[in-house]
Amino acid sequence: MRPATVEDEFFLRQVYESTRGAELSAIDWTEAQWEAFIDIQFAAQTRCYPKADNRIILRRECPIGRMLVDTTQEIILLVDIALLEPHRNAGIGSALIRELLKHAAAVGKPVGLHVLASSRAVRLYQRLGFSITGGDAAYLEMRWTPLFT
Repeated sequence: MRPATVEDEFFLRQVYESTRGAELSAIDWTEAQWEAFIDIQFAAQTRCYPKADNRIILRRECPIGRMLVDTTQEIILLVDIALLEPHRNAGIGSALIRELLKHAAAVGKPVGLHVLASSRAVRLYQRLGFSITGGDAAYLEMRWTPLFT
């Protein structure tokens, strides 16, 4: 991975848009409405986490995704991890999350995230040790807590 830069904004928006299709496929929007929605949501994600560690995921030096992590005194928040479609389900995201969990254990902090309730990622997070701690009909709140010995 490498830090994201201003030059990566177009790529980051593409990655973000590629993850929203399933969630919004039932909404009958024009292309202009879809683009406006993605622009607003993408900008909001950036504004809400101005100090987050924004990383570009690379494979053979080629950008294939992004990982956005916000760390506070209390928790490490996995804001977003997303890979372009051809690179999904290859174990890349799992490996990166495991590294994040290893880091969290070393610093003694839990890891939290929000995920679309209908997403296949829920099972992935559960396999990695996350538990559902809250949410609503659309989104689940999940948390992983390090074991202290």
